[in-house]
Amino acid sequence: RQSQAEPHWYASVSPIPEVPTQPLKMQLARLKLAEQPAFAGLKTLNRLEQVMLTQELNQRDCDELVVTDQSEAVVESISSNVFWRCGEQWFTPSLVHAGINGVARTQLLNENILGTVEIVRAGTDVLFTADQVFLVNSVMGPRPVAEFQGHPFSAPILPKGVSTWWQSEISLSV
Repeated sequence: RQSQAEPHWYASVSPIPEVPTQPLKMQLARLKLAEQPAFAGLKTLNRLEQVMLTQELNQRDCDELVVTDQSEAVVESISSNVFWRCGEQWFTPSLVHAGINGVARTQLLNENILGTVEIVRAGTDVLFTADQVFLVNSVMGPRPVAEFQGHPFSAPILPKGVSTWWQSEISLSV
């Protein structure tokens, strides 16, 4: 028997979270994301992994966790997408196996804010060779990262184009 399913919409309102002004200190999460290509890139109501990761973060001495998949490839942070620069080239993780393709990530890529960004499947070793790292999501905006696992980055600031882009996004929403 075939039924007509009706969509259900859920909405919530909450204050904008306070965004740290200091560059973030990141560590590697112990919990790994499940690889499920059918859901990779999608934001769903199943947030159990993020709940568990937030609990892990609360027990650690850092601001954010870098999360990998079962193959130990960098995917994202708990609530943001990750970008890193080595030399002049920017990178962001492939989200083919796991992760959420966030609105801000999509805009940065589609609008070429950073120039050509390589979407790669890479282990955490790339973060130890990076010159610059930042996180981004559509609520908190871009946030610079100062260090990963105690390894400092040479440029713990936001790229100028990203700061300008975010300020224009904020002014459009007011």
